[in-house]
Amino acid sequence: VVSGSIAGRRYRAGMLAYSMSKAALEALCGVYAQEHPEVFFALLGMCNVQTRLSRNIVNHPNVALFPEHRRLQRRFQTPGYAVSAEQRAQDVYRFVHQQQCLQLNSGEFVEMRTLIDRDIKHTERALT
Repeated sequence: VVSGSIAGRRYRAGMLAYSMSKAALEALCGVYAQEHPEVFFALLGMCNVQTRLSRNIVNHPNVALFPEHRRLQRRFQTPGYAVSAEQRAQDVYRFVHQQQCLQLNSGEFVEMRTLIDRDIKHTERALT
């Protein structure tokens, strides 16, 4: 399991080093998946997790310089927008260890939000 980010694809001013590192991780996983098909590389965007890094980003003194960061800061203040690291770890475990990663392609980036939404829709359909 590799912690990817949409920041490796959707670039924001003020996030150069982070975006570059996530883009490099995506390339690394993509190449490794091709070179080692016997290994499954789950490249997951964790999405909106309450961590020291996310708090540093949304509370940085320079956040006012970047409109996208200000919008992110407002979203982070919305109850339920960001989940705890513990909750996200449980989500990852559920998708990776309970064979739900079979719907994924090794080495290809996918956001946890997408997987969770799919899971909710699948559950809703099963209940109706």
